[in-house]
Amino acid sequence: MPAVDFIELSIEESPVYDGAPAAAPYRVSTDKLYLPARSGVIRPSPQHLDRSDELRGLLSAPARLIETYQPSGALSVRAYARILTWLLHLSGFTGVRTAGGTTVPDGNATQTTAIVAAAAATVPVVDTSQFPSTGSLVSGGTAFTYTGKTATSFTGCTSTPGMASGATVNGVAPTGTSKWVFDKRDAIDAKTAQIRINYATEQLLSLGNGYAVSQLTLNALGEVAAELMGLVFKRQAVDTTTVPAMVAQSIPPFRRRELYLRWLTGGGRVADFNLTIANAVERVNSLGVASPTPYPDALEHGDEQVQVTGSIPKRILDADDVDALLSAATFAALAYWRSTATIAVTGYPYSVWVDLPACQYVDGAPGEMGNKRRYGMDSLDFFAAHSETAGYDARVVLVNDVAAIETFV
Repeated sequence: MPAVDFIELSIEESPVYDGAPAAAPYRVSTDKLYLPARSGVIRPSPQHLDRSDELRGLLSAPARLIETYQPSGALSVRAYARILTWLLHLSGFTGVRTAGGTTVPDGNATQTTAIVAAAAATVPVVDTSQFPSTGSLVSGGTAFTYTGKTATSFTGCTSTPGMASGATVNGVAPTGTSKWVFDKRDAIDAKTAQIRINYATEQLLSLGNGYAVSQLTLNALGEVAAELMGLVFKRQAVDTTTVPAMVAQSIPPFRRRELYLRWLTGGGRVADFNLTIANAVERVNSLGVASPTPYPDALEHGDEQVQVTGSIPKRILDADDVDALLSAATFAALAYWRSTATIAVTGYPYSVWVDLPACQYVDGAPGEMGNKRRYGMDSLDFFAAHSETAGYDARVVLVNDVAAIETFV
């Protein structure tokens, strides 16, 4: 068959260095992701030994020599629910999958505001805005249903368990879905992937190994950008046999129209939103590879912790935002995308929650004074701090149809 252009991504068991054996712990997953990318590239980034400082009695410099390579790259994609599974796993977080079921909580959460008796028809809670108008709930491992809601209660409840005031109530990720929870990765070596970029017309394939996402950005429009750092870049012959299995066109990416923000109480009207995951990784030449190679042989997490930051500019200037900036107060924040597309026959929407239990404003200012109606805050930057209550600074919950991303054989 004729070759086609594609970008293929496969998780590695451990960072694969130049000459690594194709066996544990350097296997490449058989679960492959084909990106409907807007753009994508991996680069060799050669570093040369410049010998122009040598005394040779010449008026010109000797040829430069390859000293090492510092492979890098970049991807630009839209926020498809399937794609986020792989990219988050490479960004300093570790994804753990739970198969959906009648008592599997999703990322929607609220708390009861009073004691709830068993079999109660109404459950008073803090806020129901994240939840659909009808559906299933779970609290303390017991599932129940509701047929309606107000701003602060679920109504028409059946099989309601008894609950204390302050009990957590979650939505349900039903059977047929996959719930992925992403928490910070605690390891020395980074989680990496093999990347293959096939240039069909030019008859060339770029092969990269040991690639991690050093920075991942996501904005309100559902645009995702990933900066890559890797170990190996090789040129290979074009792949004429692979038929890429793309994300179905019928499943849209997450979009601005599907974004819900629960932010600082009383804050000004939001103009825009974006967040960034900074995953500091470092290439290492450990001098531990027997065969001479110009490539680094390890990709480690740097000394800096993985950090989540972002910006939430405001259309309208509000005292609560300014006061929070001045006091460095922490507040619970949540970004939630709920797709219009549902997962197969489950009727459940593709969803992602970014939970920041101790968010802080760290920079910003009122808009410049002028002859205009509103001033807002053109920039208002935030930082995800560690919450002693929650035990984390940032957690991502993703519900989609991805059953596995790391299968090593």
